[in-house]
Amino acid sequence: MNPGPLNYSPITERRPMFSASALMVMLWIAAGLWVSAVVAQRFEATFRNFKTTLPLLTVMLLSFSHLFLNDFGWVLILLAVVVVPFLWANLFPAPDDPFARRMRRRWLRLAVGLLLVMWLLFVVMGLFAPMISLVQSVSTPPGK
Repeated sequence: MNPGPLNYSPITERRPMFSASALMVMLWIAAGLWVSAVVAQRFEATFRNFKTTLPLLTVMLLSFSHLFLNDFGWVLILLAVVVVPFLWANLFPAPDDPFARRMRRRWLRLAVGLLLVMWLLFVVMGLFAPMISLVQSVSTPPGK
């Protein structure tokens, strides 16, 4: 008696459901947002003593800080930290090629680095713009 062929099911590729790289990215972004919000809150008391109109950049930074710390903006960031790694793993599955996987991680790190540098520049300009305008208003003679 000759047994028939075995019925093998096709091998399905197991895709990860969670992206550790995306988690690290989101943690870095969340930390940057939290630090900038806390620092902006500390500067707000100093800006009140200036008794001048604040530049638009500073107003935007302070309103972000209020939204983030006082109006539960941190909940949205926390939700993003939890949800984005799952979405990233399902929407952008890791390629089979290790070189392509490394290149994707490299581009992701570069993109996050550029975003954090741009955010840092925004925060620094937003915090120091009132001081620059105060120095200009003090050093400019009246009537000019």
